[in-house]
Amino acid sequence: MKFIKDLNTQNPFSSTGEYMNTLINFTTSRSLTLQLLALEIHRVSMLNSISLTNKYVEVLIDSSDSIFESPKIIEMLDILEFQFKNMIEKIDPLFQSYNFNYILNNINLKFNPLNGKDLAPGDDSAYDLSIVDDLIELIGIEAQSIGLLHSNDYKTNVLFFESEKSMLKKILINTISYNSFKKHHLECLHYWNTLVQVIVNDGKLEAVSKCNFILEVFQSIVPKINDYIESDISYASDLISSCVSLFHSYQSTKKELVQSGNRQPKDLQRVVKLDCARLLPLFKHMRTEIL
Repeated sequence: MKFIKDLNTQNPFSSTGEYMNTLINFTTSRSLTLQLLALEIHRVSMLNSISLTNKYVEVLIDSSDSIFESPKIIEMLDILEFQFKNMIEKIDPLFQSYNFNYILNNINLKFNPLNGKDLAPGDDSAYDLSIVDDLIELIGIEAQSIGLLHSNDYKTNVLFFESEKSMLKKILINTISYNSFKKHHLECLHYWNTLVQVIVNDGKLEAVSKCNFILEVFQSIVPKINDYIESDISYASDLISSCVSLFHSYQSTKKELVQSGNRQPKDLQRVVKLDCARLLPLFKHMRTEIL
């Protein structure tokens, strides 16, 4: 199924929940991988296992085997390419008096990942929507009891409620899918930022290598900040927080390099060149975009 970013009831990627849940599971797996790597690098670093720490870090920051010529950890940020635009339709006024927070909280996946069994039969939806069926039946009974529906229009009434039920189900599935995806998507970004911080703080990188790595991260995430400021501030906020922390580490590492008596002049020259060639143009671009 082709990925379609506009979330609404006409989107076949999101309207049954099946494909969205596959994407959510993939995002969750990526989050757990990032979290595990961060914990493992921190653990071996605290044990002062320099060789093992270097092995982990080199795999993540080396770009020699990449067809995109970027470090593996930067490539792991490709999960952010999956972005949805919330264009979910409004619920029909017929249903607006009902507590949809309660309804959403009581819609569960049919498939139970703990035992691999379906939790409920029904249509092709990935969710058990029996609560929606009960709601529509209740509305039909209530409408007939107060005279809004006539018994001689039975077929028309059935068609009307079936149509409304189908639309409501799709709206609810899209809403659940969007909320769940965004939650796990932001978690994935958070754990990516955590892994970057662990590499910088615990990765036992030499000063010049650390500065170079931080600049590569800046080159990757600063343009994304500009995009997210316009579309979703929650993503931009996480990336900006990471930039502030990384810039502090960059400045501290440069200061140590300058103050260290055993550093070669060429090391200082390399860092100055990095500032001029990569850091200044990057932040100039960011300032221009914001203004």
